[in-house]
Amino acid sequence: MTDDQINDEIMRQLGWEFRCGGWRRGEDEFVNASDAPNFAGSLDAMHEALKTMSDIEFETYYDELRDQKSASRPTEKRRHLLSCEARCQAEAFLRVKGAWKE
Repeated sequence: MTDDQINDEIMRQLGWEFRCGGWRRGEDEFVNASDAPNFAGSLDAMHEALKTMSDIEFETYYDELRDQKSASRPTEKRRHLLSCEARCQAEAFLRVKGAWKE
């Protein structure tokens, strides 16, 4: 998925709908398309998205991040979890939600 596809899909997963040139959630919330969060490039944006996950989803997310690193040493895997960039977090988030497209 491209960064734009990732960003759009995470917005949808968070309950936003794209219409009238921007993202809407309900009748009162609106974000211009150009002002929407950049989940694929911002750890802060991903932090906010991760807050919406249930405990079970977060455990699966954690496992997904851990599995992304194919290193054989446990220390390398832990280091990967702590230094994972926003894009890999976004991918893991969408995989947990069943929305990742190859």
